[in-house]
Amino acid sequence: EIRSVSVNGIIGHREGALGNFYDTAGNYLKILEGDQVKIEKVADKNKAKAIRQKKISLIEEWGKLFKWDASTANKRQTLEIAASYEIQPDLFSAIYETFNGQFGHDTGSNFQSQLAIAGKYLQTAKVKFERQEGGKVLNEKGVYSPEFITYLLLHYTLEGEATPGNRAYIEPIIKKYYRYKGEKIPKIPKNQKTEITPSEADRAEFETDSPLLSDSVANRNTRNIGKIEEDHRHNYDSLKVTKFKKTLESFKNKAFAHKSRYETIAREADVPWQLIAAIHKLEGGMRFDTYLHNGQKLGKPTTMVPKRVLFHDFDRAAVHAIKSKDSIRRKLGLHYGSTDVPKMMAFAEMFNGLGYRGKNPSPYVYAGTSHERPGRYVRDRVYNPNARQAHPGAAAYLSTIV
Repeated sequence: EIRSVSVNGIIGHREGALGNFYDTAGNYLKILEGDQVKIEKVADKNKAKAIRQKKISLIEEWGKLFKWDASTANKRQTLEIAASYEIQPDLFSAIYETFNGQFGHDTGSNFQSQLAIAGKYLQTAKVKFERQEGGKVLNEKGVYSPEFITYLLLHYTLEGEATPGNRAYIEPIIKKYYRYKGEKIPKIPKNQKTEITPSEADRAEFETDSPLLSDSVANRNTRNIGKIEEDHRHNYDSLKVTKFKKTLESFKNKAFAHKSRYETIAREADVPWQLIAAIHKLEGGMRFDTYLHNGQKLGKPTTMVPKRVLFHDFDRAAVHAIKSKDSIRRKLGLHYGSTDVPKMMAFAEMFNGLGYRGKNPSPYVYAGTSHERPGRYVRDRVYNPNARQAHPGAAAYLSTIV
């Protein structure tokens, strides 16, 4: 983790946990990706000092009132992130406690990283709630209004990677936050909409009105979609299915047997039915009592990524799973009538995750084909360079039915 950086012989040190620095000459150094550094000149050195001092003052002021029962390190990091984004630390702790010790973005991330992501979401929500909704973020006592907290939790993925809109956590978080602030529990808003379309979810998660968020994680991941599609198109030109003949024949028979059901889901999600069938096979073994998201059993909130999704019906859950990736679908140009297999392969890889990039072709896509190579994740965040997937990947499945 970068703690200091040298640019043109000038040493800069981290201001907090955000990866941003002020150097001794008053320049603002922003860490972009890896070792890439952008120098943003601060014309007035006093301005840089004022920004630093404001942050220090907020940490000191909030620290005196911050009564969260957590480790010293967690409290300090929360105060630093809170001051950097000018978000009251009590809201961070209320969210963290309600979500059982995490913010939900990536359970493999450390506390500090999850805090930073949550900070970006909260900061963006403040701007949007005021500018687009015309709402008041703070009440007359300087406490976040229940309307703002409701808006935040309905539009942002603080509870996990699932599409936001789950009301189950709104009331507990508002109550916990107001207890932290020593305020009377307010009336919980019931008339704010509880469902948002995928396009709204994408904007809520990925867009920003704040310069601080212009390099959002989501934009960095999705701006290379063209390159990802190009890679799959290149591979598809020479792709051959090399094994799992019986498995693929069985899949083909089942896929066409359930074609009408897959088509109903596909029309609503606006993707090819063959893609639904392939993902269903990969995630749930074509069982209709499982989540298309991750293969867990329906009827209980998911405990794997995406967490805390709850459906009892396969078809509704499947539409939700695909629409949660709607920005990817749009950027690939996929639609219900598409027959472009490389586009479907690209969607499948991004549906599963880009963790194989830089290692080997994703077995989720290429297992059982001429492009398969050793190496796979045998469980969450545990990569075995010698392991192979024991069943076909999306490319082999798609090739049998498209």
